[in-house]
Amino acid sequence: MSVALQLRRATASEAAASNPVLLPGEIGCETDTNRIKVGDGVTAWSDLPYANADVGYQPFEFTQVSATTIWVINHNLNRRPSVTVVDTADETVVGAVVYNSLNTLTITFSVPIAGTAHLV
Repeated sequence: MSVALQLRRATASEAAASNPVLLPGEIGCETDTNRIKVGDGVTAWSDLPYANADVGYQPFEFTQVSATTIWVINHNLNRRPSVTVVDTADETVVGAVVYNSLNTLTITFSVPIAGTAHLV
């Protein structure tokens, strides 16, 4: 048995013009932006937030000016981000990353390092 799931879909301008109220749990997709909204049965399209907004996946950059073997980074991303460290010579450096919480991590290096941590 084959099952097809079809979402309500329109371009962003078409959805804005018709401004529908999606049923509770109904998913609407903008075909030109690939952004989606999920209905609650009462809120019009223009007032619904996008379900796949990039909030929470914003990058965070931390700069350690003085060379040290331990960096403690409070990033407030509310997740465990991927970490890349680049030293002051613009070389990628590997350190041991420990996630203390969803908003704090510690990087330990074998030698003192100054540079920038890029969290994504």
